[in-house]
Amino acid sequence: MSPYALETRHLMLPGGVAKVPDLQLEPGDCLLVIADEPGRARRLSRCLAGLEPPESGHIELAATGAPLPATWLEPGIEPLASLSVRENLLLPAWHHGLPAAHVEERLALLYPDDRLLADDRLLPERLDAMEQRRLVLARALLLGPVLLSLHHPLAGLPARQRLALADWLRGCARQLGTVLLMSLEEPLLGAHIPAPLLLIDTHDSALFEHWQALLDSPLPAAQDIRQELSRLCSPLREKKTRP
Repeated sequence: MSPYALETRHLMLPGGVAKVPDLQLEPGDCLLVIADEPGRARRLSRCLAGLEPPESGHIELAATGAPLPATWLEPGIEPLASLSVRENLLLPAWHHGLPAAHVEERLALLYPDDRLLADDRLLPERLDAMEQRRLVLARALLLGPVLLSLHHPLAGLPARQRLALADWLRGCARQLGTVLLMSLEEPLLGAHIPAPLLLIDTHDSALFEHWQALLDSPLPAAQDIRQELSRLCSPLREKKTRP
């Protein structure tokens, strides 16, 4: 039996561009995706979740008996306004008949501080943007999917909240044994999230174990990231050298 929760072989994205390196991800692994064009990252996240067929290649998810082997989310998916926070969170679990013991165990992991769940009448509109985003993500994690494939899950949040949400996501996915794939709307976020990175370029792509390795890559998309980093740092250099 394979130790991997997600494996791909000879994967080519729709449109015949961006051949993806073979992936072998174990339960609880996290992979960050950065693309030179957001649509390519979105296609990859949807292909891995089974929502779009690849141009060619194979995708295999481990059989775990989860109600939904893979879940895909992107910005714009919101909680149901008429249901309480707790009802929003539990609705998919109820629909799929998840055993009560599993639900309570996962709730304790996802919300160790159960303040938001204690009030059965608390509506999502009373939550801030980060807590609403967290609610949607927790609702998906509660089902224990093999893969949680997220397109730009940190978009629109302040910098500190983005990193806090990323840390929470990685910790929960690791404990649940869910493979977490996150495409980043801002490539420089990859410098602050300790996880391997997949860089997708127009005609090629590559895997990197850490941020510095990506910066050293000869791929054009990596060159663009280096230029952006240099541009952001140049005012700081000028300030330091100013008499």
